[in-house]
Amino acid sequence: AIKLKKIVILFAMSLFWMSIYCSNENEQGVTFDLKELHEYKSIILIINPENGEIVDKSSGALEYYKYNELTGMNINKINILSNEQIKDEMKKAENEKRNFFNFKHRLADGKIKDVTVASYPVIYNGKSVLLSLVRDVTKEVRKEFIIKTLFIFFTLIFVSLAILFYVMFIK
Repeated sequence: AIKLKKIVILFAMSLFWMSIYCSNENEQGVTFDLKELHEYKSIILIINPENGEIVDKSSGALEYYKYNELTGMNINKINILSNEQIKDEMKKAENEKRNFFNFKHRLADGKIKDVTVASYPVIYNGKSVLLSLVRDVTKEVRKEFIIKTLFIFFTLIFVSLAILFYVMFIK
């Protein structure tokens, strides 16, 4: 249920962004006009897929990650995957083989957050880049972990009680 909710939310976000920004489609991909990018509170990163450099960001990204500046920073400072794993993931996204990722991102204060990233190849200032919409799912991941842990815990209690009942009354 939680995964379905995440997918529906990301799909809705994707449709929203596509309907707002999509100006035309050509052989090179979708071209976006992001003049107002810096005003958005959503966490948006524009990433160069060749070297992982953050080309641009929304004000929401600055607020979320708490760095003084993100532009010019490499995504590997935020993403806790290795450089090679990040490059592989970005190439897959650029080739449109995948555009939905679950990552762990490091904030400026050192905290690690679970995030869902939807990345789309777009043309930005005449260059092919990745438009990445980031959503913090830390609370959902923790809730899911707690639910699974409780399920295991109560299953063990039930099995233990069944064994105890068998030993005491049936045997």
